[in-house]
Amino acid sequence: MLVKLGNLELEEHLKKQYQEGLVTVHSATCPWRERQCDISIYKFPILLDQVVKENFQLRAFPLIKLDGKLPVIKAEMTEEFIQTMAAALSLENDNNVDPLVVGSAACLALFGWEYGYFEGLEVLQCKACFRRCALIHYRNIARNKEIQKEQENVEQTSNDKEMGDHIIKNTEESHAAANVDEKTEGLVQNLKDLIFDTETQHHWYCNWVNGDGRSTTNKTSEELAKRHPGWSITLESILKCTNSVTLGDSSVSQESDNQFNTFRNALSPRPQQS
Repeated sequence: MLVKLGNLELEEHLKKQYQEGLVTVHSATCPWRERQCDISIYKFPILLDQVVKENFQLRAFPLIKLDGKLPVIKAEMTEEFIQTMAAALSLENDNNVDPLVVGSAACLALFGWEYGYFEGLEVLQCKACFRRCALIHYRNIARNKEIQKEQENVEQTSNDKEMGDHIIKNTEESHAAANVDEKTEGLVQNLKDLIFDTETQHHWYCNWVNGDGRSTTNKTSEELAKRHPGWSITLESILKCTNSVTLGDSSVSQESDNQFNTFRNALSPRPQQS
C-alpha cells in the first residue's frame, strides 16, 4: 500500500533519515559512528567584547612577526581600516611595522586565522574547522612588492624611450621592454589565483564564516538569514572596545555602526542580509 506524506511530514521524514544516515553510513568499526563531533563546532562562542578583542590580539601578533611572509589578502583594506586595526593592536604610534603587514595580519586574525607550523611548513590554521593553508602556496607581501617594483621599472623604461633618450637603441630596447613586460604580465596573471581569501579558505560550515553564536538547529529561514558569522561578531566587538577608548561613550555606538558597515562590506563584498 502506497502511503502519501504531506510536505511537512515528508520534510521531517527526510530530515530524520539524513540525520540517521550521517551515523549509519560509517562502517561498524569506524570511531565516528560512536563519537560524533560536538554541536559546538558549528557555534561561535558568546564572549565579552573585551575577551574577543584580546583573543584577536593573540592571533594577530604572531602573524605580524611574519612581516613580508604574510600572504596578500583578497580584501579591500582601506587606510581607515588599517588605522583602526593598528589602534586595536596598540600599534598606531609604531613606525617600525609596515601598515600593510598590520592590515593583513589584522584581517587574517579577524577571520580566525592563526600562525602555525605543520610538517615542516609554516601555515595559517583555523582551530574551529581544522583548515591548514601552507604559506608557500600564496603570494606574499614581500614578493608582491618586488613585482610592483618590476612593473614600475618597465613603465619607466617605456617612458624613457618615448622621450627619445635612447634613439639609437630604440628598436632593440623596445623588444627587450616588450619581453620584460610580457613576462611580468604573465607572472602577475599566474599569481592572481594565489591571493589568500580569508573567507572562502575556511570550510563552509566553520563558525567563523557561518553562524551567529547560536546553533542553527530548529531555526526559521528568516532567523538564519539574520545570523552573523564569527568574523563579523569579532569586528563588531573590536570596534566597540577601540572606539570606547578613543571617542568616549557618547559617540561609540554611532561611530562603531558606521565603521562596522563600511568594513564589513569591504572585507566580505558578497551579498549579506541585514
